[in-house]
Amino acid sequence: MAERALTSEPPLLRVRQLTKQFGGLMAVDHVDFELHPGEILGLIGPNGAGKTTIFNMITGFYSPSTGEITFKEQCIARPAAAGWARLRGEQAPRPHRITQQGIARTFQTIRLFKNLTALENVMAGLHHRTKAGVWQALTRSASQRAEEASIVAEAERWLNFMGLHAYRNELAKNLPYGDQRRLEIARALATRPALLTLDEPAAGLNEQETIALVALIREIRDTGITVLLIEHDMKMVMELCERIVVVDHGRKIAEGTPAEVQRNAAVIEAYLGVEEG
Repeated sequence: MAERALTSEPPLLRVRQLTKQFGGLMAVDHVDFELHPGEILGLIGPNGAGKTTIFNMITGFYSPSTGEITFKEQCIARPAAAGWARLRGEQAPRPHRITQQGIARTFQTIRLFKNLTALENVMAGLHHRTKAGVWQALTRSASQRAEEASIVAEAERWLNFMGLHAYRNELAKNLPYGDQRRLEIARALATRPALLTLDEPAAGLNEQETIALVALIREIRDTGITVLLIEHDMKMVMELCERIVVVDHGRKIAEGTPAEVQRNAAVIEAYLGVEEG
């Protein structure tokens, strides 16, 4: 895969000395990395390495135990406030606030509104940007109707982008598994993110669906959206990502291009182990 030159702009996302402790378990242990605008960065590691915990801190589901995360040069995650600081309202951003700031995510286990249509699922990703209040919605004011029409049009645009427009009126639960995966990405894109975080997007897909997903993620990046993904399909990661960060037992053990990571002795040991003398 051809490597892309990193932009001279400041990093879009910075993770600094990030830790997360659950009781006596150190799930993430002083992890650092940066993500640059227009990049596709892979975050990989064996099961239980701490990858999803890092995602959960980036997207506001967890607060770090120590360290911080900055996005567009603004701090979006630091250790949870305690005591008087909490009473003053110094809380870590919640997931919906992180979404509003421009970070969207999908999940390892698909989380769709199963009994809503594909169109309604994508529309749900847009409603956090609506301006109409309760009264306008109840009275169906002209401004509310215009806003709703705009939401429908944008949702249909993302369905078309993901190749799902034919299923716009189909209930999400009735879609094939691969299309449900793509629908979840469409809903995330509808939030208009600068950064899209994908947690094992190829899980459960067959080879042809994975090939199509690789092309689709490149198209997403080409629209101006930066991508961070966790993925266990190493062939996909090596083909798709410009850079890769590897974690094991909560610690970063390697970072570099796919070729550099493939040659790294610590990465080989983490995935394959070493023979005993």
